[in-house]
Amino acid sequence: MQDRVQKLWNDEGLYRPVISTRDIAWTTGLLEGEGTFGMSGRSITISVRMTDRDIIERAAEMLGGYSWGPQAPRMPHHKPQWRAQIKGPRAAAWMMTMYALLGVRRRSQVRRALDGWRAMRYLRISLAIRRAIIESWDAGFHTKTDLARRFEISRKTIYQILFDHQRISGVREVSASDPLIDLAWLAGLFEGEGSVSINGKSMTVRICMTDQDIVYRAAEIMRAKVYRRRDRPGYRPQWIAQTKGAPAAGIIMTLYPWLGIRRREQARTALAAWKRQGHGVVAGTVADAIIEYRKAGYSQADIMDLFKVGKSTVYRHTKDHVRRMHVTTHRPILRLTTPPTP
Repeated sequence: MQDRVQKLWNDEGLYRPVISTRDIAWTTGLLEGEGTFGMSGRSITISVRMTDRDIIERAAEMLGGYSWGPQAPRMPHHKPQWRAQIKGPRAAAWMMTMYALLGVRRRSQVRRALDGWRAMRYLRISLAIRRAIIESWDAGFHTKTDLARRFEISRKTIYQILFDHQRISGVREVSASDPLIDLAWLAGLFEGEGSVSINGKSMTVRICMTDQDIVYRAAEIMRAKVYRRRDRPGYRPQWIAQTKGAPAAGIIMTLYPWLGIRRREQARTALAAWKRQGHGVVAGTVADAIIEYRKAGYSQADIMDLFKVGKSTVYRHTKDHVRRMHVTTHRPILRLTTPPTP
């Protein structure tokens, strides 16, 4: 983590994190999938809960907040969870920094949280006093203790105002058109809402969410297709960005350095299985046999079992030769050395 967030210590014993735009994008993607933006009591808050301790600790380090856990699961079959949280002006600064990268639903949450936070003027130092503190500090005529006495507020508040000012002024503008930033954002989103698996015998990478704009944005980066999941009563509609085969393997290997322990294990397992099954490439004679079996009316499942290939492989080799059929029964497979005669 030291190579991601550099800690620059000053004479007061505090540090200012130097965060790259890619780290901001990764954090934004993670919060897009698993985070919460809102008011906790009377304090503006960003929080994220997950069962992956390493991801939560990494998020807390990025945000400059705290992490807690494990928290007792609500149900016996649930896993324990960890939580990262940040409150107050620092949370508001992060919301404004990440705003350009957020989707429609999250932007609405951020606006409501910021409006509620700004409405509580009696709980915060006024903007005029905040500017006066920053200008006095930049002029170099006062120590933090002198500023606390002059403005009759705590030294901790002085520290926080200057800390937030340095963080906001030191962050570069984030451009969503930067490919590296797009990948970092996608990795954070995938950590919260993605999956990698072997679907049949095909490598599959998916991101499934109820936020249509976010799914389409992820699909554009992944060069994936978008599907709408069949609606279920009582649930909001969901969209799926999905890619398979070699493109899916390329995506997961690109995102791998950003992933946590659990996701890396899933990626290694899926990649190992994908490599063993030969990426769906078959010899010409096998491809001809697949076509002949399909013309004879054998189901895709039967052909998959006979030739040890995936469903996508059968479909890819037969789609231009055989009209799509709906087979409801399995025919007995004859272990022939030559293809059957149609």
